[in-house]
Amino acid sequence: MVLLASVQLVSLARPLPCGHTAAGGRVGKRAGERTTGARMRKRILLVEDDQHSRNGLQVSLLAEGHGVEGVSDGWQAFRKIKEGIFDLAVVDLDLPSVLGVPVTGWDVVRILRAYCPEIPIIMMSAQEDRGIQRLVKRFKVSTFLVKPIDPASVKAFIRGLDQQAPKATVVDCSVC
Repeated sequence: MVLLASVQLVSLARPLPCGHTAAGGRVGKRAGERTTGARMRKRILLVEDDQHSRNGLQVSLLAEGHGVEGVSDGWQAFRKIKEGIFDLAVVDLDLPSVLGVPVTGWDVVRILRAYCPEIPIIMMSAQEDRGIQRLVKRFKVSTFLVKPIDPASVKAFIRGLDQQAPKATVVDCSVC
């Protein structure tokens, strides 16, 4: 008899805030995760200092059924990263200083990589040059978008993630 099985590895190691173990596997179901048909709804961290851009992208992603945590600076992003589990991060490169302390989008990416090395990251900025492209490769940013961004391009990237998601494994069960 053939059974559909979803294999879940149990690790004694404490999971990272993103839900992965240090070995790269997932642990349990994340808060707010739900599925509709074959598409996984994502929990997204959106770091954008421009309120209109942040709200526009947030509303667009919410309309798709995704959970979106929108923040306006790096310090708020650090707090959200520490508190939550995210499937994707969308980060603006140019973020404002807070209390005179500059925190850029690259700083947010460094913290994201420390907490969750495998999280897909979309970086966005109004400018693009060779230095930015080198850092995109260095920090393994999934994609870089030049502003103004079209929410459809972010949604297309998310659909691409859905297509890469592991499928259920078909297993022959010798017991049944």
